[in-house]
Amino acid sequence: MNNEKDYIECANQKVYVKHGITYVPHYSKPGIFVGPGWAGKTISPKGHAVYHPNEYTEEQLIDAGAGVSEMFLWVRDED
Repeated sequence: MNNEKDYIECANQKVYVKHGITYVPHYSKPGIFVGPGWAGKTISPKGHAVYHPNEYTEEQLIDAGAGVSEMFLWVRDED
């Protein structure tokens, strides 16, 4: 039995915050940030599916007025 604890590598990483919602780096898509929850889809009043993206680029977040911050998070893939 191994008495050592397994740790996940963590580091300070850039995040964006807008209206109290934090957008963190996507785990495997460099340059993409995600908000909380599942984006999913809804049906418009005309019966069309409307998809709500939950992935944003840094440029989109900055253009939307999000502020930059840092959080101690799991290290993301760099591929």
